[in-house]
Amino acid sequence: MHRHDAYLRRVTGDQRALLNFHDLSELNLSNANLREAKLTSARLRHINLDGATLQDAGLFGADLAGASLRAADLTQADLRGAFLKGADLTEAKLIRADLREGTLARYDAARSPVL
Repeated sequence: MHRHDAYLRRVTGDQRALLNFHDLSELNLSNANLREAKLTSARLRHINLDGATLQDAGLFGADLAGASLRAADLTQADLRGAFLKGADLTEAKLIRADLREGTLARYDAARSPVL
């Protein structure tokens, strides 16, 4: 994370967090600054990202099932194809976030009344 912080300060020679395809499930990254981080297809099940900054983060195809993203800033995050079933997005900022083809919940006809 130190190199990513240096990248965000535009320190020469450092780089953004490249966590594509990594399994970070169940970690506590609350309040982490992951702005512009690359998390394509990362496994982030039940991760704690409460209050985290994920502006412009690449979360394409990420598995965020059961993740806690309370008050996280996902402004302009790429969440295309992300799986968010059971994720807590209470007070999360999703301004201009791209959620195309993502899964927020599944419809269960057996448990839902017919309208």
